[in-house]
Parts: sequence; C-alpha cells; structure tokens
Amino acid sequence: MTRGAHLLLIAGAAWASSGCFLAPSRAPVEMPAAPSEPGSPAEAAPVTLTDEQVPAEPSPAPEPALEPTEPPEAEELPEPEPEPVPADAVTGSAAAAHHELADDLGEWFDYWLDDYGPNLRLSLERMGRYGGMVDAALEERGLPRSLRYLPIAESYYNPRAYSRVGAAGMWQFMPGTARERGLSVNSLVDERRDPEAATEAALDMLAELRERFDSWFLALAAYNGGPNRVARLLRRHHSGPLGDSAFIGIRDRLPRETRHFIPKFLAVAAIADDPGAYGITDIEFEPALEYDETTVPDPTSLDVVARAAGVSEDDIRVLNPHLPARIVPTHIETVLRLPVGTVSRFERNYAAIPTEERLTIVEHTISAGETLGHIAEIYGVRLADLMDTNPGLRPRYLQIGQKVVVPRLRRVLAGEGSG
Repeated sequence: MTRGAHLLLIAGAAWASSGCFLAPSRAPVEMPAAPSEPGSPAEAAPVTLTDEQVPAEPSPAPEPALEPTEPPEAEELPEPEPEPVPADAVTGSAAAAHHELADDLGEWFDYWLDDYGPNLRLSLERMGRYGGMVDAALEERGLPRSLRYLPIAESYYNPRAYSRVGAAGMWQFMPGTARERGLSVNSLVDERRDPEAATEAALDMLAELRERFDSWFLALAAYNGGPNRVARLLRRHHSGPLGDSAFIGIRDRLPRETRHFIPKFLAVAAIADDPGAYGITDIEFEPALEYDETTVPDPTSLDVVARAAGVSEDDIRVLNPHLPARIVPTHIETVLRLPVGTVSRFERNYAAIPTEERLTIVEHTISAGETLGHIAEIYGVRLADLMDTNPGLRPRYLQIGQKVVVPRLRRVLAGEGSG
C-alpha cells in the first residue's frame, strides 16, 4: 500500500465522522376531505300509506355466486436508509487528516511495516492474550475502540516492558504516576506489570484526561508527556476553544517524543485494525489468559508455587508478571494466580512443604535508590552472602533494572524497606 493510500485511509475515516448522511424527510401529508356528491336530495317529510298502498314484499333474489378474487398486491415499502457507522472518536477525528500530520503519518506507516514489522506481528499475537480484557474495559467505560491498540505503541503489548527512563508495563507507567493511580510499585510487587490492574488505571486516567482537555489528541499527548506540560502550553500559546485542533496549535512546542506520539499511534491503529490489507496474514494469536486465584500464608518463591501446582515456572510467571522478584510476599496483600483447575492440587501439595523450604534462590531487579544492603535487608540474607552470590557486582555502580541473584532466605521476609 502506498503512502498516499495510507493518508487517504486516515482522511476518509475523518470525513466519515462529519455526519454527511441525512435521512429523508418523512413528515405526514394532510389529505383534504372528500366533497359531498352534487344533487343530493334534501331530507323529505314522512308519508303515511294505507294497507292497500303498501307494496308486497318481493321475494329475495338468489345471491350470485362469488367469483374468486386475487388478493391485492402488497404495497412495496422503500428500503430503510442504513444507519451511518459512527467514526472512532480518535482515528476518525478531522485533525487526523490535518496536513501537518501527513508527512509524519507516512513515516510512521513505513516504521511499523518495514523497520518494526516483526515487533508489530508479535504485538498482534500478544493481543490474543490480553486484547479481550482490554476491549471489555473499554466497553465498560464507553471509550473509543481504537485505544485497544495503544499498548502496541507503548510496549508491543508486553507486560514486562521496561524503558530506559523507568516506565514499565504494558501501559508504560512511570513509578510516581502509577502510585498516584493507586498501583503498588516496589521491589516485590509492581502492578504496572499487572495487565489487569494497569489497564484499569490507564483507561481511568485517559478518560479523565479526555474530560479535562475535551480532546482525545490532547489527552494522548498528556498521557505521554504529562498533563501539566500540556496545560501550560495551552495557557501560553492557545487562545481558542479546546479540541483536537488545539493539539495542532501547540504540537511544535511539545517534546519530540510527544509530538510524534499521535501520528505513531494513528498509523499503528490503522494497520492493526486491518492487518491483512497491509500484507500481515496468518497471525498466530496467543490464547486468552484464564486463571484461578489464591493466597499463601508464607513468603513463597514462584518455583515452589509451580512445583506444588504441578505446572512449569514459566506458566506461573506469565500469570504473575507483577511479581518481579519471583516471590509471593505476605506482608503486602498479594493475589497469586494459578492455571485453571490447579488450586486444589496446589493447596494440598503446598501444605506439605516445610515453611523453611518455601523460599529458594530468587532474582531481584534493582529499583531506583536501592543498595545491596537494602536488598539484603529486604530478603533477610547476610550482605556477605549476597556479595558471594554475585561476585561480579560493583556495589557503587548499581543500575536500575540490573539483576541481583539472592540466595535462599535465612528468615521470614521482612516487611520494612520495600514500599
């Protein structure tokens, strides 16, 4: 598909939203009353007749035989006008076809189809796992369907995605924003990586931003670059009404990433909505997630959970991406997800595991501000043991996202220092 065809598709979607289809007028027509027949006799005075004058009552004539008649032809009614399909409030916006976005749209189509083609296919396959859950949350809130493709632009639909600036999860929440939205973010539980919890928080946030700025384009820009920045630019450089056109007015003053975020999203939404039209076929969608939930009384490693449930550790990790340390803590309220039908077996086998054997070696991901001493305290191990287990680790040069192997815990997991 050529670049011109890409832009024609976006422009057509925006034109369809302008409401060009009007139903014909069907106002009732008042018919005049039928006039009386001319020459009608006036009402006569009554006349009395004698018996002789009363005429004999004639014998009734035989009734003629009724001939079969054909039923009247049914009146053909005009076919109803089809209801126009409402355009998506984001991809169908008139601003989506604005000439200032034209060049960027073409480049982003090329980006998704050429440079990042394998990642786009992988994203579409992952949508089989998470898309149904996202669609249900969108429908519940009455939000545009096209937002189901936003996690492709954000993370390729990967709950474990982690950016160089510290954003994490399918919806790429920064730690501070996530905590403001009620998500837990610490060394043991990171709900930014929980597809369900993060989706609820992200869609609530998007709905609030749309309400605040009266524009989906401004809402998406605020989601990416921060609502205060967008509000400040509107105050300084836009005097007209809010709406998608206001985004065009301040676009050149936004940071580069935010400036290009809208065309990046519009391009991938168009492709993902009809991948076959762009040559992307035979997509092997991942099966939708199904699971049961339970809790544990003691801190427990995910490999122990897997052994008790009779499944692989990978199965447990896929269902619990919000447990980055591969531990189910108990001092933080945490739900453990298990494959459907395995809870009874898990609880029976788990009860037979001694408490001191419910934690094994785990892998810890370093968060901002953490030190090896802090990590050792969290897991209840000696700092010397932690250093011995990670001989190449340089304590003064720890980096966010770096992995630290923690040996078997010597005591119950401490609650302090992990919030």
